[in-house]
Amino acid sequence: MRKLCALVTLADTLREDQQRWKNRRHALDHPPDALPEVRPAQQAVQAVVQDELVKVERAIRKLVAEEPSLREAIQALRSITGIGPISSARLVAYGNVRLTERTPRQATAHAGLAPSQHQSGSSVHGKSHLAKQGDKRLRTALYMPILSAIQHNPVIKASYERLRERGKPNKVAMVACMRKPLLLARAIMISRKPFDPCFQQLT
Repeated sequence: MRKLCALVTLADTLREDQQRWKNRRHALDHPPDALPEVRPAQQAVQAVVQDELVKVERAIRKLVAEEPSLREAIQALRSITGIGPISSARLVAYGNVRLTERTPRQATAHAGLAPSQHQSGSSVHGKSHLAKQGDKRLRTALYMPILSAIQHNPVIKASYERLRERGKPNKVAMVACMRKPLLLARAIMISRKPFDPCFQQLT
């Protein structure tokens, strides 16, 4: 588990670096006076980052294939619609005991997905918002899957549509729906059984 967490953390760092270099390269497409020496150097760095990311992702797949407990956990998580190989590895690496040894309420707070009531002074109450002080890595792991889940997962799609009908903006409803796959993932990691609609009772 420690090795998986180290590899997944490194892979995420490389992806962030990859995006930063892409942004810098894009910025060079606009200034007409960009130095000709800069672009080849940036392209070379991008290539190195990409090569290292491929190696790390290969190491993650190898580790999962060789370790039955990791393979079982990741296969079970992938039974949730929208949870792919990268997201499932992230959830196992970053979640694990952080989710399974907490109550659903505590797990939601740990991921920074618990609603927080805005207050001004002691008597003026504003709209609730998400308290994002929790583990950003878990929210990142859930962001892309939720885009697919609100389209194809009937449990999550229903929750999303109810929020939209109540007037919640798209992004607010989408982020709020991250709680559902988080708690589904928690239930699956505890039971080590694939997704079942009955799990919604645990969320």
